[in-house]
Amino acid sequence: MTSRLRIPGLVDLLRLDDPASIADASEDTRLDREFTGGGPLLNRLIARRIRRTLRTPTAPLPSVSPRTYPRRGERQAELRTRLNGFVSAGTIAPDHVAELAAYVRGEREEDTIGPMAQEAIGRLFVSDYRATPQTWRAACVLEAAPRSMNLLRTLYWIATGAVTRSRRVLCGAVGDDPPAVHATAIAVHSLVRSLRAMRELWLEPGARDRMSKPTAVARCLRAPESVPRRWSAAATTKWGTFPVGALVLLRLDAARIRHPEPEITFMAASWSHCPAGDWTMALLGAVWESACSSESIR
Repeated sequence: MTSRLRIPGLVDLLRLDDPASIADASEDTRLDREFTGGGPLLNRLIARRIRRTLRTPTAPLPSVSPRTYPRRGERQAELRTRLNGFVSAGTIAPDHVAELAAYVRGEREEDTIGPMAQEAIGRLFVSDYRATPQTWRAACVLEAAPRSMNLLRTLYWIATGAVTRSRRVLCGAVGDDPPAVHATAIAVHSLVRSLRAMRELWLEPGARDRMSKPTAVARCLRAPESVPRRWSAAATTKWGTFPVGALVLLRLDAARIRHPEPEITFMAASWSHCPAGDWTMALLGAVWESACSSESIR
């Protein structure tokens, strides 16, 4: 479904959750992740919040780096190659697959999955990365802050400095590396939702016996709920005419429900293709396989 919220001078926001529309929008070079400049009042406030929140002290996170950001594409390709190297070597998350599988089987408490997933991802960047309740709380704050419409919560975060403190915690854990901060603060939430879905699938009668690994992974894979874009130039499109600064939310998880393929989850055909797609699929497959193998010998 396509919907638009428009109050002239105040807000202009388009929501897309149709896979074809998301693909078309992603190809339009005027629609970018450059969250600066003009636009309606609320759009400017949202863009400023995104720009100030999702960054290290020196650079924006990859999820909000514009197409033309220096070496963006090159670094994205380098990270994809490095992560795919872990997959090829069979070292996807050697210290965490068994524990994640135990969570899927219901042998670990629900509140353990966030830090476990965060640590598994963090070890891709820092060999001794250690997730703690503090790093996980920081990830929850940083993920929610750019999109929260809860005024009281936002005022509380401002008054307590929660967002700044959370960003400092997450940056400090990975040496201010933007891809690592994005992975452990933002991308980790999609992995956690996927593992929660796998835990639910495990409880379905007969699922572990009849379901192949690829089918289980496809059933459990979750996409980011939404990713923001901004019109950097006035545009007349099939969804209407938009001024500079109008915002678009690509509702990827809703699109995934309509088209449950990894291509939409990882925006594989887009310039912003997630470099962790193959690693994520491999990890979920390894966790399902480990959960089934452990069950068979109990």
